Amino acid sequence: MTTGVGSVSPASSCPAVAKGGAGRITARRNMIVPGLCCAAPWVCIGLVVFAVACRLRLLLAAQSYWYDEAYLLINVKQEGLVELLAMMLRPQAAPPVYVWILRALYQILGMSECVMRLPAAIGGALSVILALPLSERLVGKPGSLWVLALSAASFHGLTLSNEVKPYAIDALLTETILFAGITYLAQDESVRRWGNSALAGLVCLGAVGAWVSYPAAYALAGVGVAWVVEAVRRRQRAVWLGLALYGCAVLLSWTSLWYLAARHQRTPELTTYWQRGFINISSAWSALATSMTILRKIGDYASTGLGIPLLLLVPVGWAVLARRGVAAPLMLVATLLFALLGSGLMLYPLDDRLTFFAAPLFWLSAAAAIAAIVERLVSPWGWLLVAGLLLLPAADLVRVVPVIWRGSYGPEFREAYQYFHTHRQRNDLVWQPFPEVYEIYHGLRWEGFNASVAPDQVVKESCGHRLWLITPPDHATSSFGPLARLQLCLMKAGWAVQTERRFRGLLVLLYEERGPAEVGISQFGNRSSCSCLDS
Repeated sequence: MTTGVGSVSPASSCPAVAKGGAGRITARRNMIVPGLCCAAPWVCIGLVVFAVACRLRLLLAAQSYWYDEAYLLINVKQEGLVELLAMMLRPQAAPPVYVWILRALYQILGMSECVMRLPAAIGGALSVILALPLSERLVGKPGSLWVLALSAASFHGLTLSNEVKPYAIDALLTETILFAGITYLAQDESVRRWGNSALAGLVCLGAVGAWVSYPAAYALAGVGVAWVVEAVRRRQRAVWLGLALYGCAVLLSWTSLWYLAARHQRTPELTTYWQRGFINISSAWSALATSMTILRKIGDYASTGLGIPLLLLVPVGWAVLARRGVAAPLMLVATLLFALLGSGLMLYPLDDRLTFFAAPLFWLSAAAAIAAIVERLVSPWGWLLVAGLLLLPAADLVRVVPVIWRGSYGPEFREAYQYFHTHRQRNDLVWQPFPEVYEIYHGLRWEGFNASVAPDQVVKESCGHRLWLITPPDHATSSFGPLARLQLCLMKAGWAVQTERRFRGLLVLLYEERGPAEVGISQFGNRSSCSCLDS
């Protein structure tokens, strides 16, 4: 009997253990697989509830914005709908529909943390919920258990669901497109009855998906590749007509998106900043080496420290899925290959949080491999292997639990600003490398210094005043960082720290000038005490 893309292997059900057995190996395997299958539904429900509750906990805790969120919010606060299409302030790139949603929320409900993070929180919760039917349709049971375990425990899946940025939405769109594609191209009759609805959904996703999430274009292209192969194999007119409609919607959407928005947001500043995320195509060896490095980093970001284990499991998962049908592994492989192509062409960097859209690709493929391994267990100690596999998400859980306990994880700008406003005097000056966060909380008029002002100029203009420094303590990763250079100038010009307060992820310093006797004229020659010596 042939199974299709959406079909479930025999081990996906929950059969009773045969009394007579079918040999020693089968008997031992049946000790493990049925029990795991029977427990899987309750475990999956528990994982979904856990993941959604964690996201709700962080959303309601309303931790302070950090600077990357503030960069986008400055645009949301100042720009109109048309202006948000073009090059943004504080170079940012974000899909138009997503920032339009943020703009609408801001105009209706204001700019509180809960309101601005609501789309990402909903997207993050829905991505975990959708992972259950998607994994059941793609890898069957108990494969869905492994997908949900990796998804629910993902540290970055949790934190990105609590940010203004669209990265949690990226993962949701990847899952949604794959789910619609697998449903439409399935061979199983119980799944194919949803074919018309899936076709309509795919056409709609093709028309607007990339406008909501830039990397959704890769999943749309991956589904298109699988669709072409299935159309050639089936030779059915309806499949070809659906493909033509889908292709027209996708191409029209991409063309208009590039012309109206994407080409304007692709700035040299962002290209330079994300340089590590582009594949080096100067030679075949460089392209291969950087591609493997990027793939490992995608796995590490999706599930903390699991880059190498996932890279080993993913190809095995593709092989397992290929035995059930062609379309499913083609979607996963093609989506990943198109993402690598986009990186090589310097269209979309694959680094850090920008890679989270690919996390479901890794989780689904690895789950197929793990489910196949568990299904073929022959050792009486198979439960120990199952327990070991369940420990794969442990590294993420170690990071997730303290965050949920505290209700926060990022720099606490609000408390630092509150301390500054409580203790500042009328003529005090302030320096900070990320004034955008201050502008979000205390108005758009910024009177102070930022990291772009030369340290010598900061010291000279601060003569006769007290100077506050509000900055992440690790902002200067070397002795040549902005904070380190400014502190060196202040020290050489005779300034001293009068107050030092630490907040989560932030350092607040108050500098005051010392008297001439303390500075020593001979130390600085004929320079003013407000001047910075050359290092």
